[in-house]
Amino acid sequence: MSRLAFRILLIITLSLFAVLTINAQSIRPAPSPPLPPINAAPDKPEHPDFGADPGEDLRARLVIKADQKQHEENLARAREASDLGTQLLEAYKTSKTFTADESKKLERMEKLVKKIRNDAGGQDSEDEANPSPGTLETAIKRLADLTNELRKDVEKTPRHVISAVVIDRANDVIGLIQRLRKLTH
Repeated sequence: MSRLAFRILLIITLSLFAVLTINAQSIRPAPSPPLPPINAAPDKPEHPDFGADPGEDLRARLVIKADQKQHEENLARAREASDLGTQLLEAYKTSKTFTADESKKLERMEKLVKKIRNDAGGQDSEDEANPSPGTLETAIKRLADLTNELRKDVEKTPRHVISAVVIDRANDVIGLIQRLRKLTH
């Protein structure tokens, strides 16, 4: 009987040990969240963008407004350049001459188009890839068409985009203006 009593005692001991182990595992409390640092502000939200610095928000809004204003000015320049191209064409059609007034309009157009090109990310270029128009009338017609196309390209281009089309078109207009000056002098 001693062997049987020993086995029964061993089974009871192992069962009791298993019950205590299982019970100890299920009673264990969940870990508590870490304590916030002592020097952290208690009212500051955890998300970094929520309630950001008001000064930084104001600066960001000012940058956006300045960017929008520059884009609107660029659109106005493109419209004015297109209008000047149309005016030059109409003036040439009526008088068949190129006067000092038209030369001033041409200079104004060149300044506008250079500003458009520079704002679009372009630079001065020395190449004359396009052939020189044969007559003054052909050059003025081409200039009116190019400035109208430039206006459309600027209107289609979002303000955050550097447009190679706008830069190329502006370079074409500037090159044509320079060739037109050679034809008029």
